[in-house]
Formats: sequence, C-alpha cells, structure tokens
Amino acid sequence: MIHHGFHTGNILLDERELLVENQKIFISDMGLCGEVGNTDETKLYGVVRYMLPEVLRGKPYTQAADIYSLGVRPKINVPEALLT
Repeated sequence: MIHHGFHTGNILLDERELLVENQKIFISDMGLCGEVGNTDETKLYGVVRYMLPEVLRGKPYTQAADIYSLGVRPKINVPEALLT
C-alpha cells in the first residue's frame, strides 16, 4: 500500500499515556491510499513539499515515496544551524 499524501499533518500522537514509550502513533487521511502500481501516473498526490523528487519528475509512486515523506518530517523540525 502507498499512502500518496503522507505529511506531518497525518501523524497523530495519542498523548493520553504519560510515558513516551507507551504512546501510540497513528497515520490518518488514508483516502488517497492505494496499491503499488495501481495509480494514475499522470496525477500528483499529496503535498509537494513532502514528495519524492522522482515523483515530481513523473516517475511512478512506490513505497519509497512514503518513506521519503516520513524522512522529510525530522528535517523540517531541525534548525538550519544544526544541519551544517
């Protein structure tokens, strides 16, 4: 399965648990979710800021696109000074 629209707004944290290790993370907005290879390759899905560059160049969506989107989240939250 591919999410197609994975971004920071789709990551939900259940903060009812006081201990971080007991908190649960949920992924929301599964409306664009689809099977690998079963998408319209002429369309872009999701938020451009989180898209795999290959998808922006017209390559098909794969699981790598969702993994890339997940990796973009920490980078966005890290101050630029720490990245250099």
